Amino acid sequence: MNSISCAGLLALSMAAIPALAEEPRSSAGIYAEVDNEDGFGIAGDLTLHATERTSWHAAASYVDSSSQLAAVDTRGFDTSIYHDFGAFGLEIGLGIWSSPDLLEARHAEASLDWHGEVWTLAVLTQLRRSDFAPFQASGTVTLRDGRQVTVSATADCSSDDMGVGFGLAFASGAWDGYLRGMSYDYDETRCQFSSPGLEALARTRREAFRQFAPLITERLSAYAAVRIGVENTLLKDSWSAGVGYRPGRTGFSLDYAHYREFFGGLGSDALSGRVTFALTDSVDGSLTLGAMEGDAFDTIVFGGVGLRTKF
Repeated sequence: MNSISCAGLLALSMAAIPALAEEPRSSAGIYAEVDNEDGFGIAGDLTLHATERTSWHAAASYVDSSSQLAAVDTRGFDTSIYHDFGAFGLEIGLGIWSSPDLLEARHAEASLDWHGEVWTLAVLTQLRRSDFAPFQASGTVTLRDGRQVTVSATADCSSDDMGVGFGLAFASGAWDGYLRGMSYDYDETRCQFSSPGLEALARTRREAFRQFAPLITERLSAYAAVRIGVENTLLKDSWSAGVGYRPGRTGFSLDYAHYREFFGGLGSDALSGRVTFALTDSVDGSLTLGAMEGDAFDTIVFGGVGLRTKF
């Protein structure tokens, strides 16, 4: 099942909590997923243990939803280092994800966890800078003080945000589970325009930015409303939980996730089940099937297949 730091295998957030109740082993995995709206995503990750207490993790992904309403494809890369100090662990990571004609987002993440024999509790933080691709801004913008500004110019904009959250996990015998939550706070969007006289729009809040940048905000809102790639967008908050049972060579898990994107406030919920089975002593396969519902779309069904090897 998923780490408590990740909402899904296509997520680009770092693995803030290592597997519990297992001797540290290096591993590599690959996962591919499709849905009934012709969305497709693939992700791979690698974890290497330099010592028994220190590990390095890297993950890369590609997501294509170009045939959907969002018409977005993204690619991303994350890397992090984790060290176990005994009762506490610290992980620090960097990452980037981008869509060529939409934006490029770079982030730094950190987590501090306390782990016992059964339970692990973590505090999660993230700092992100999003640089939007230059776009044609147009329309009449109503500001918070009631003033109206007409804009017709090329805009070059960026935004910063900070995310904070927590993770809780347990592992006891054949059972394991997790609970994770993240919330994000966004600064004003900063913009430069090709035409003079638009100083009032140089720093704007979400409501004003949506009025002159619908080509950006509507695509990001639509992209956040689908399962594949939902982590590769600008979320306001997310929650996920899961439980797994593996008494032997075959295991079963159930995962739930809720997402709310920033610009339109659209929410979505995903429920999925996974079967994991041993192919050899060091290689596991997995099959995933689930469904997602949201404020702006009908039910989407998705399925995936994965492989993981330990060495």
